[in-house]
Amino acid sequence: MPCAAAATSLDAGEGLAVELVPTSAEGHVELQHVGLLVPDPGASARAWLDFGFEMASRAGTVERVQLSGAFVEFHPGDLPGTDRPLLNHVGLLVESLAEIEESVAEQGFHVNREVDAENSKAIFVRGPDDVELEYIEHKPSFVLA
Repeated sequence: MPCAAAATSLDAGEGLAVELVPTSAEGHVELQHVGLLVPDPGASARAWLDFGFEMASRAGTVERVQLSGAFVEFHPGDLPGTDRPLLNHVGLLVESLAEIEESVAEQGFHVNREVDAENSKAIFVRGPDDVELEYIEHKPSFVLA
C-alpha cells in the first residue's frame, strides 16, 4: 500500500500503534520491526535463532533478531494472558517453503496447520514466547497490485 494513500500513524487499539515508513520512492511500506514483552529478552532472542532469525545489533539496550531486514525486539515484561491476543502470529515471506518445511522437520518443531491457497501456500509453527510463526511462499500466480 502506498504510504501517501494512508495515514502515517494508525491506532490498532489495545495500545498498539503502527507507524508507516516508506521503503521505496513509490511510497510502499513494509513492517520494519515488532516489539514483544518477554520475561527474559536474552533467552528469547536466542530461541528465535532456531526459527531462521539471526542476531541483530542492539537498539540501545534492547535485544533484537532479524530476518530479511525486519526485526523482532524483546523488551522485559509480562503480558496478562488472553484468549484473543492482538498479535496472534508473525508472517514471514520466504523464497522456498520446501526448505523451511525441511528445516522445521529437522528441528522437530510441530506444524500447527498448512494452507494452500490460490496464490500462496503457508505453514504455521508455534514459535518462541508462544508466538505462532507463519512461513508463506507466493506462488507464480501471485501478483502485487
